[in-house]
Amino acid sequence: MRKLTLRTVCGILTAAGVLCSSFSAYAADIAKSSEYPSIGISSLIDSYCTTDSSLPKVGVTNAIEEYIKAIIDTDLVATVSQVREEYRTIVIAQVDGYLNVRKEPDTNSEVVGKLQNNSAANITGVVGDWYKITSGTVTGYVMKEYVLFGKSAEALAEQIAKKTGTVKADALNIRSSASKEATVLDVMPQGDTCEVLSEEGEWTKIQYGDATGYVLTQYIDIQVSMETAESKNEEATRLASEEAAYLASIAKYSSASSSAYEAAREAATAAQRARTIAEGDPTEKTTKFASEAEHYAVLAESYADQLAEEEREAAERARQAAAEAEAARQAAAQRAAAASRSQSSSGSGASSKKNEGSSSKSYNSAAAYSNSSKGQQIANYAQQFIGNPYSWGGTSLTNGADCSGFVKSVMADCGVSVSGRTAASQSSGGYSVAESELQPGDLVFYASGGRVYHVAIYIGGGQVVHAASSSLGICTSNYRYATPYKFVRYY
Repeated sequence: MRKLTLRTVCGILTAAGVLCSSFSAYAADIAKSSEYPSIGISSLIDSYCTTDSSLPKVGVTNAIEEYIKAIIDTDLVATVSQVREEYRTIVIAQVDGYLNVRKEPDTNSEVVGKLQNNSAANITGVVGDWYKITSGTVTGYVMKEYVLFGKSAEALAEQIAKKTGTVKADALNIRSSASKEATVLDVMPQGDTCEVLSEEGEWTKIQYGDATGYVLTQYIDIQVSMETAESKNEEATRLASEEAAYLASIAKYSSASSSAYEAAREAATAAQRARTIAEGDPTEKTTKFASEAEHYAVLAESYADQLAEEEREAAERARQAAAEAEAARQAAAQRAAAASRSQSSSGSGASSKKNEGSSSKSYNSAAAYSNSSKGQQIANYAQQFIGNPYSWGGTSLTNGADCSGFVKSVMADCGVSVSGRTAASQSSGGYSVAESELQPGDLVFYASGGRVYHVAIYIGGGQVVHAASSSLGICTSNYRYATPYKFVRYY
């Protein structure tokens, strides 16, 4: 069975059926004209007349003929018998852009909707040079010269319409070729739908998921669907959705978070406008476009957030680089001063023998702990630096490091590469583990408002070692001294 439907954006609307069922609708909207062909009409009407001898034969045919002339356009009479039933009452817009649908058959009348090029409508009446149509939620008038009707509409519809098939049987085999002996590729249950690629008599070629094959035509209902008109509100919500999508792209490719956030705010305004319209006129199209606009607004804000995070990380890297450069300058100055003092002492004959009472702490290399598992090696190696100083922007395990610098240096010495230099960037690498799976060598991240600000190394027994602060230096703490945000394993 083959049915024509006019496709809305979110749903399908069943079109009118046979032309003769709409005669009464035409009668109310057409001005009588004497310019209609009469050749063949009498015989056409005679074929529909009753054979009841009680009705007067003389004049009946002529009366019905005049009635049809009054309600049907010349084009309709000429083509109705040549067009497949499902296409007999449709017109298809053929314009550059869109075709106005007006409230009355007058170019000065109010525009109640628009038919985009190749969109379809059902004819419900004819008035002079105008068709009265219904399409989607829109009812009004369009000028005949801008639409295709009859055989030309049928031909175009066959090219541009979307065809879907619904299974009528309990189950329907999809075969590799148009033969009952061909391999079965898949089976469609009753009620499932597929895309119809071509109709080939007894067989229909379809697309069902990843399977492309053939089914017996008699076991599917085929629906031919086309785009319909937009009302003013439906157009407004579509334009709002398109605006929000454009603003999301602006946010994505902005060079600064400030401009990205401005685009996101404008996208949110467009989405709110669409939602307000949809709530006042909840059609399938207004509701869908409002939801799309809201999606793009959220997307725009996420792009702005991402750009802001990248800017924060870039600023932090710049601060760290400046701190490291200052530390290097100070170290160089100290070395120069020490060399100067040494030369001065040598020149005066003073003893340069080191004070026997002083000593410096020695550290094992990471390799000294390699007989343990990689995670335990990381935990054991990190703990020998407890008590050493914290230095913002530093990476030295002995002279000073911040939290992410401490982690990066420990992991590197143990042969493990960690992504990024900041705690936030390090949290995006490795792979996440559940708290119940936590083991020595895993990284524990802490965050505020979803933004990671600190990282520590889990050493077992519910403890972490980390470069905590300027006052605490590198120390151990209970891993839940603050609420953990994420657990990551790199090895």
